[in-house]
Amino acid sequence: MNSDYTDIKVEINSSKTPVMLDFYADWCEPCKRLLPIFEELSVKYLGRVKFLKIDVNKYPEIAQDFAVRNLPCLIIVSGQRELTRTTGFQQKNSLEKRIDEAISGLN
Repeated sequence: MNSDYTDIKVEINSSKTPVMLDFYADWCEPCKRLLPIFEELSVKYLGRVKFLKIDVNKYPEIAQDFAVRNLPCLIIVSGQRELTRTTGFQQKNSLEKRIDEAISGLN
């Protein structure tokens, strides 16, 4: 286990806000199409949700920890609890709805 793995796990588990994890790979076309939406949402939800991209080729242990089987895979976690998970390309409005539903129960 490398120190980057540990740093990422600490960042996820110690976050004061929910964390949206984007599990992706450079070769994944749907992942590439999702990138601008993910970046846009990270600005929209700044301060309310932390956004992290995790390359499954670089960090297979983290993908395994979260049982990622398909890409892209977006998981919102709060503490050690998974709030929601989506796989495959998602439209922006669909992701916004998912994020809003996931974080609404935390306030």
